[in-house]
Amino acid sequence: MVKRVLLTCAAVLMLNGSAAVADLMTLQGMAHNETVQTHISGKLADGMWLPAGQEQLTYQGTSYLGYCVDLNHYANTGQVSEVSALTWPNGNKLVYLYDTYAPTITTDLQAAALQTAIWEVISEPATGPFDVTKGTFYITGNNSVVTLANQMLATLPGTYTPGMVPTILSSSCNQDFLIGKWEPPVGNPVPEPCTLALMAAGAGLFLVVRRRKHRSTAAATSA
Repeated sequence: MVKRVLLTCAAVLMLNGSAAVADLMTLQGMAHNETVQTHISGKLADGMWLPAGQEQLTYQGTSYLGYCVDLNHYANTGQVSEVSALTWPNGNKLVYLYDTYAPTITTDLQAAALQTAIWEVISEPATGPFDVTKGTFYITGNNSVVTLANQMLATLPGTYTPGMVPTILSSSCNQDFLIGKWEPPVGNPVPEPCTLALMAAGAGLFLVVRRRKHRSTAAATSA
């Protein structure tokens, strides 16, 4: 039965022309987290007590600490496709929070606050306001997480342009996760090594030609 579900998920993902080829994501369990009660009308997570924080997972042979970006599915091992985090609701704000806070998470409270702040920005309108005590999404039952999450949200800039973009592992059947697998923004590809070598060679040739031209001009002037 599980195999049939995974195959169905993979088929759905492969039919989505904007998504990458499906691959398996394996959940290992929670890392740093604290429990909060989530509220978001019409979604599976409405009224549920959830562990907010880091999910340990493996994808393509690499271990990651993922953050949930989906309040309408259960977390489970399954087939996923890679999606740029910038394509998610309030993608720039989502990437800012991840870039700014994920690298320095060392405690359960920090992880829970970042997860809660992430849920907030993907659930609210682009203009906010962003406050985890009210709005489309909010939490109850953990005042420490509320305070730190709102402190993180208070630092959101008006605009944010990331250098590299984290990846969302997206599934039609299971919860989606944000991970630190970095890609260049769409429309700003990183040149491959051979391209970089050609660019370097071209720059060197340009300098040689320019130097020769300068010498020829100097010689003609002196004559």
